[in-house]
Parts: sequence; structure tokens; C-alpha cells
Amino acid sequence: MDVFLVEAMTDQAKAGKRADSGFKKEAWVAVHESMNERFNKELTIQQIKTRVQTLKSKYTTISHMLRVSGFGWDTSHNVVLVHDDVWDRYVSKHPKAIDYRKKAVPYYEDLVDLFEGTYATGEHALSSDEPIDFDTDTNVPEKGSRKRNRDSGGALIADAINEVATETRNRTARMKTLTSSQKAIKVLQKTYAERFSAFEMAQSFDVMLDENKARLFVVMEEGDLRDIWLANQVSSSD
Repeated sequence: MDVFLVEAMTDQAKAGKRADSGFKKEAWVAVHESMNERFNKELTIQQIKTRVQTLKSKYTTISHMLRVSGFGWDTSHNVVLVHDDVWDRYVSKHPKAIDYRKKAVPYYEDLVDLFEGTYATGEHALSSDEPIDFDTDTNVPEKGSRKRNRDSGGALIADAINEVATETRNRTARMKTLTSSQKAIKVLQKTYAERFSAFEMAQSFDVMLDENKARLFVVMEEGDLRDIWLANQVSSSD
């Protein structure tokens, strides 16, 4: 349901239904009608607004982490990538982030598209120019300890994690600029190229020309369910 909600809100934003103060009334009405029709529910507009605020809080929490040195985003598994030491220091100051250590958020990149440039209210509120208050033990080494810190195994591991995190952030940034169809085709090439014939790959590409199907495919976890869904889509397009 969250995937559909994010898609519906993004469509409203692209249609110019969002003002500086938030989404316009007609946007909420449209999403409200769309959600109830799609899921045969009787949701209220307030319930939808509350859920969107929850999603916005998720976006803010994760994007805050990704601005800290040592954090990255694993686009394959849709989880935060971080060394244990860095994570422990971070959650000691941001305990509400603890649930995101290994929690997958498959629609995070769609949340970026929806909320980038806006920030949640309350304790999660951040300005894009606000510095991150994140002290580490190695920022100001004590006298005589500089060489030990530099040569320690922990420092070497941290450097390696930082390099991986930087590359992951760069890869995520590149992915943000792709359409859902392009993202889906990348996943197809990575996951199915060795299993499908050239003809089957071409058929699968045709399916992903539908942005809605492509978006759904990208957020599905790898496994039998996704394979069955893809096979059905290819079969129905024949």
C-alpha cells in the first residue's frame, strides 16, 4: 500500500499540486479517491495525511544518516550500509534510528523523489545547510595517539567502509536520475541476464516500458514471487 501511496503522491507533485506549504486540497482528494478505489478501503483523508507524514519521517531519518561520513545506501538490498562502530556512535545520539540498521526500505529512492527539498517537522526537522553534529573518537586524537589511530585496524576498516559508502552514495545519486523503466531494465540485466535467452530479455524489456509495472518490479524483493509475476507479465503481453 505504501508503494502505491508514494506513487500517487509523486504523481500529484509532478502535476503541480504541491504548494510551498504542502499539498493542495485537490491533491489529497485525488489520492484519497485513488487509494480507496485501488484497495477497496474506506480510508479518510486524515489517515492518508498521517501515513504520508510517517513516510516523510522515514525519508528524513534515512537521508540524515546518509549525510554522515561512513554511511551509504545498498541499492541491491535497500538498506543502510555502515560499519558497526560508526552505527553504534550514531544511534547513541539518534536512538530513533535504531530500527533502520538492517530494515529494508525498498521505496526509499521514490521517497527521495517525493520529499527531496522538504523536511519533516519536529525533532527530525533539518535544513539542507544544517551541519551534522556527529563527533567521532578519531576527529581530535589525543597527543601521542595520532600514529596509533592511523595504523590501527579499526581505522583501516573505517577507511574502507568510507570508500564503499562514497561509491554507494554516488551510485544512488545516479539511480535517482533514471526513470522507473530504466531502473527496472538495469535490475533485469543484473539479475536475469544469465538465466534468460536474448529473446526472453527483450520480452521483459517490453514489459518494463510500462512505468507502473517497472516501478512495481523494482521494489519487489528478488525471489520466486517476482519471477512468477514477471513470467505472467511476459505471457500476457504476447
